[in-house]
Amino acid sequence: MNTHRSRLPRARGTTLVEAVVALAVMAFGMLAVVGVQATLRYNADIARQRSEAVRLGQEAIESDRAFSVLGTPETGQTSFATIANGTETVPSSFITNTTYTITRTVAEPAGAGRKDLRLAVTWPDRSGETQTITLDTIIG
Repeated sequence: MNTHRSRLPRARGTTLVEAVVALAVMAFGMLAVVGVQATLRYNADIARQRSEAVRLGQEAIESDRAFSVLGTPETGQTSFATIANGTETVPSSFITNTTYTITRTVAEPAGAGRKDLRLAVTWPDRSGETQTITLDTIIG
């Protein structure tokens, strides 16, 4: 007769409940990580597009600054007089994953001998919202 039994409380199913709770906590943690990852990818894409827009805008400004004559240009020359309002589109490519639109607005103050150039570069981001950067300069 063995009357010496250990008097441990019955804990049947407790381990299963702990495992389910741990699984739920892990699932919520994984969902949070996925959400953060999606936000990081979106912000990285916006940053890359913004730096590409600035590069395109600076390239357009330098193109306007590279005029070779003040008056009427001959064949193969660029002229200060031909710097004017306009719009151009840069299509998407393997480098840029969106289409950029460059809009030039030129103001010529009377008697100043210079042109004030405002360049707006716009593009649709991944979520369809229009993003814009604006670059201002003086050419003269």
